[in-house]
Amino acid sequence: MKWFFRNGVLVPKPSLPAPNRAASGFPAPRLSRLEPYESPVTGKTITSWRERDHDLETSGSYDARDMPNRVYEHGRKRSKQP
Repeated sequence: MKWFFRNGVLVPKPSLPAPNRAASGFPAPRLSRLEPYESPVTGKTITSWRERDHDLETSGSYDARDMPNRVYEHGRKRSKQP
């Protein structure tokens, strides 16, 4: 139990409920799940982000969702002008 002074009197510090944590105390990154899908170009089943990146690169394709936002680009162009 922790203690502190309040108005010159030593009082116990109220404890807060423990935060909701994972089952183990080992720190781990959050994982992004990729649902397997069939590549529209090669027909191969893509099961990981690395396979997805490789498939897009080898076919010369890109995902429009990976492109920067146009509003963001417009703001950057304006800020670079003298």
